[in-house]
Amino acid sequence: MSTIPNWKAHLDYYNKLRALKFQSKQGIHIALELLESGALRSLPFDIVADYTIVVPAEAVQYFKDVKDLQFEDTEVLSADDIPPEEVALLRREQGPY
Repeated sequence: MSTIPNWKAHLDYYNKLRALKFQSKQGIHIALELLESGALRSLPFDIVADYTIVVPAEAVQYFKDVKDLQFEDTEVLSADDIPPEEVALLRREQGPY
């Protein structure tokens, strides 16, 4: 990808988010180095457990373009995507946040 996108300032500004779970510590380190350079330098992201980062869907191709970088790509759901009764159950079990 040759042009540097104009990324929005926060993940909250994106409609679709993806969770990228890398298969190893080395994989997550490569991904984090990628996030610190070039077209992804100003990309908002979040680091979560188990070698996983959350990025806007528009950024996934940058990671796919890295040779031998293996990861699982899954959709990040919002509370609006889950039925209210399931949200209520999760909040009772895990707390509101």
